[in-house]
Amino acid sequence: MRKANWITIEPIAHRGLHHAGEIPENSLLAFEKAIEANFPIEFDVQLTKDKQLIVFHDDDLLRLTGREGLVSNFTWAEIKDLSLFGTQQKIPLLSEVLEFVRGRVPLLIELKSLKQYGVMEPLVMELLGTYEGDFAIQSFNPKTVYWFKKNAPEVRRGYLSGPMDDEDLTPPTRFFLSNLGPLPVIQPDFIGYDKKGLNHKIIHLIKNYSHIPVIAWTIKAREEEEEALQLADNIIFEGFQPFHGRR
Repeated sequence: MRKANWITIEPIAHRGLHHAGEIPENSLLAFEKAIEANFPIEFDVQLTKDKQLIVFHDDDLLRLTGREGLVSNFTWAEIKDLSLFGTQQKIPLLSEVLEFVRGRVPLLIELKSLKQYGVMEPLVMELLGTYEGDFAIQSFNPKTVYWFKKNAPEVRRGYLSGPMDDEDLTPPTRFFLSNLGPLPVIQPDFIGYDKKGLNHKIIHLIKNYSHIPVIAWTIKAREEEEEALQLADNIIFEGFQPFHGRR
């Protein structure tokens, strides 16, 4: 399994190249558009009630499908025919996405594992173990990043963080996570950090005194891209055509 440096070279398409309701996020159509433009793809993975790995961002189905309820309360059979934003696109399985992409562009896979730690990781690794394309995993859950360090050290792994101002956390926990407290233990290969916190002193320390790449998320305009790249090595973007990395 290669550890290519794509993670710092080409801008990464956030949930594929999606557009309003016409090309839904995290859909095979959005991934096809990203492949056509030769962008690496970032997407989200979570578990259904019957432990099927689906590519879907929200905990709740409502915004994308119009159906109320948590993803974790439904089986795959109950949601597989739901339309994304009223289009013909459906929620894909992780296995379907891997088969569809087939290594044509690298994949940055976010595991939504905060409530599903210990179950999701081995299921994801079972699929990725036979995948021949370039990929990396990332998570806000430091336990997930550590799981891959311990059980699949050959897999490139990233730790996601930021100011965490919108999260329901105690002040000590917020301080610990936003200051990348888990780093010495989980030892990620890269850090994904919220664009709002890129001027944080910890990011300056990482950039000046370590070799860990910093990926800024989520960049939504050319002006934000230029500003983010003053402090980060690469960006995860949506809603515009980035300039950085285009050859």
